[in-house]
Amino acid sequence: MRAQSGLLLFLISVIATTLLTCAVTDQLHERPRSPIVYSQEEYQAMWKKVEEALDKGLPKTALKLVQQIYQQARKDRNQPQIIKALAYKASLKGQLSEDGMVIMIEELRRETESADQPARAVLQSVLAETYWAYYKWNRWEIGDRTNLSGDRGSDFRTWDARAFVDTVRALYLASLEQAELLQKTPVREFEAILSVEPKSNVY
Repeated sequence: MRAQSGLLLFLISVIATTLLTCAVTDQLHERPRSPIVYSQEEYQAMWKKVEEALDKGLPKTALKLVQQIYQQARKDRNQPQIIKALAYKASLKGQLSEDGMVIMIEELRRETESADQPARAVLQSVLAETYWAYYKWNRWEIGDRTNLSGDRGSDFRTWDARAFVDTVRALYLASLEQAELLQKTPVREFEAILSVEPKSNVY
């Protein structure tokens, strides 16, 4: 269970690092929202239920609650909550399977392809970090593989080292394509997934 919790902490830490490396401004951006929009307090209440389920050792229950948060966040176009929910979804699905890291990568890959900006840029960076973590944790096995030529396919479990390096590099470059948008996105919009001291603007 400790190792599984580490996967979630890994995802959250990568997201936080990605956001904190962006230059920020003080403008808030207006986004179209659904008629019923959850307040920050309502999201916090839902996340509290998730944590309570996890404390009780009920990952399936927690996953159902996270899915509800995710669906509401998509309706609200609440990017921080979408990203946080995706991180929890990927981690919890990983906990419920023997191939935890594989499940996490597949989940992140699907969600990255369909995400809007700036969430997509953040998720591209997270996916790159997760691919790299998978490579490092399996480097001895991967290092023994013959270099592939041509189409490497989408099953990263069969990739050689060069395939991982090329994929990670491509994802990082793609995450920076919308650099101007990221620079104009205030960090405080992402407080839901950052550790912030009470009454403090220092991250």
